[in-house]
Amino acid sequence: MSNIFQHLHETSTRGPAAVLCIVVSTLGSVPRRAGAKMMVYADGSIAGTIGGGATEFEVINRALQMQPGEAPQVLSFDLKPEHGLACGGQMQVYLERITPTDRLLIFGAGHIGKELASMASGFGFRITLVDDREGIFNPDDQLRYQCIADSYPHIPASLNIGADDYVVVATYEHRLDIEITAVAAANAPRYIGLIGSKGKIALARKRFVEEFHLTDDLINRIEMPIGVPIATETPREIALAIMASLVDARNRSRGLKPKK
Repeated sequence: MSNIFQHLHETSTRGPAAVLCIVVSTLGSVPRRAGAKMMVYADGSIAGTIGGGATEFEVINRALQMQPGEAPQVLSFDLKPEHGLACGGQMQVYLERITPTDRLLIFGAGHIGKELASMASGFGFRITLVDDREGIFNPDDQLRYQCIADSYPHIPASLNIGADDYVVVATYEHRLDIEITAVAAANAPRYIGLIGSKGKIALARKRFVEEFHLTDDLINRIEMPIGVPIATETPREIALAIMASLVDARNRSRGLKPKK
């Protein structure tokens, strides 16, 4: 039990997602007192315990049913012999789904990419900057973000892009933008956006269908052109428009509605 906070830290920073279970109140004879903690992972494994037996088994099952964005809840248990439990007391258990800090993958560490990384870190995103240009990352970048300098065709697959990730594509070349977006979009991340003009977007859509065989559903998930539609000119202004889209996507995934 002494390392439960280490498990919680690892889950919140790197994943995988888990459900934190805490005994919050007890009455009478119970297997564990208030404050007992347990982490339940998607594969059914646990760290810590709230007492074992039928009660813990039921808590684990309910934890495995919790969905992303589901509100925390408190379960009440009556540990009486007639319910198949011998302790005779009562206990309440708090359940909360813990997910890793949202990962934002920015392909392209140019002016817009670095402006966006700076903004997004202030909104709690975990930043990965990707660029294949030599010397593009300075020491400050390497301290603040995960920086990957490698050939673009190899990178998207190695990052294990998943349904909880956010992806922004803004490299120095149209061809790379389209190819990276196609590979990343195939994994259906929570958000993916491609920077570009109307002409570039039209070409991208054509290639997505003819060369990469993306379905209409996957293509329609891509925000093209990226960012909320505000008048922009400077890299910082463009990054602001993209940041607004990222915040909107994240909050909608948590059940929030846009304010009118």
